[in-house]
Amino acid sequence: MKVAILLYSLGSGGAERQASLLANRLANDGYEVELFLVYDKIFYDLDSAIKLHILDNAPLFLSPYKKFAKLLPLAKKYAKLCNADISISFMNRPNYINILSRFFGNRAKIIVSERGTPSTYYQGLQGFVSRWLIRFLYPRADMVIANADANRKDLEKNFYIKKIQTIYNMFDLAQIEKLCQNAKRYEKFTFITVGRIDEYKNQILQIEALAHSGLDAQLVIIGDGPLRSKLTARAKELGIGEKVHFLGVQKNVFSYLKNADCFLLTSRSEGFPNVLVEAMACGLPVIATDCKSGPAEILEEGKLGILIPNNDKDALIKSMQKIYQDKNLRKQLSKRAKMRAKDFAIDKIFDSWKEVIDEYTKG
Repeated sequence: MKVAILLYSLGSGGAERQASLLANRLANDGYEVELFLVYDKIFYDLDSAIKLHILDNAPLFLSPYKKFAKLLPLAKKYAKLCNADISISFMNRPNYINILSRFFGNRAKIIVSERGTPSTYYQGLQGFVSRWLIRFLYPRADMVIANADANRKDLEKNFYIKKIQTIYNMFDLAQIEKLCQNAKRYEKFTFITVGRIDEYKNQILQIEALAHSGLDAQLVIIGDGPLRSKLTARAKELGIGEKVHFLGVQKNVFSYLKNADCFLLTSRSEGFPNVLVEAMACGLPVIATDCKSGPAEILEEGKLGILIPNNDKDALIKSMQKIYQDKNLRKQLSKRAKMRAKDFAIDKIFDSWKEVIDEYTKG
């Protein structure tokens, strides 16, 4: 059976990690897998049996107008190159291309994976266009996969999607355990976060909370993004420049996660935050904002970690102080976190993907 997987690039993001895990596992299970990228960027390792296609050589960052203008040409090119039984895409722009390719003769069954809550995530003029495209195109897919129940409910209620189901993100827990070996050791209590440094991830909240917490602790930030220089300057302004460490993008984040004391997620919005589960798999207690969507589902409404209101600095300060001061709480949350991570093990989640793929390729 031939499976095509389409996404924008294979950069260091969460959706890209999921696509690489799915592609590799399908290839290992004997499926003939082809990976189609709009942009030639590959961060994650791929099975040597996977055939790679690059659809475009445009710059990684384009204006919204140019992105929109390229949808039909890319859909036409994809339809010509795709000779699969089933075509799976991740994230909104590849999803549009995937569905539009059907109008240019792509006969594969079309599955699109939406990674967020469109009604809240897509804002402004560009967001209006994205919401319109979702409402017009997604019902024309054979199946829509949401990666959290909150995302699924949003698509059902606000975009009238009927052929839809939830498949959570998958995690290779055995590989994570291996990557935790020879982990970095910290000299003082360490809060850690991983993600693109931007408005959505809201790391500035963590910096300001640490500055006003009075704790003898440090903050490690793994990732890069447009706000890195601004946040570096803000940490210095607050007098904690030596306590905030920007480490950039790291190939093995687990070597940094393993021996930290607490993971922070302060996103304004999410789809399904991979790094939250990854931190829990490393046994870290977590503090997360109750944003749409993912954290509340992963943490079972705060039973398995500390949930705080979105963008609430005072709540974050109190939670950081609580975690810092209460060793027994850290041990309890660490144990619960590792148990919860097992619910997202790759074997369990891959079976759900396999059921969908096999169902839509019968006959």
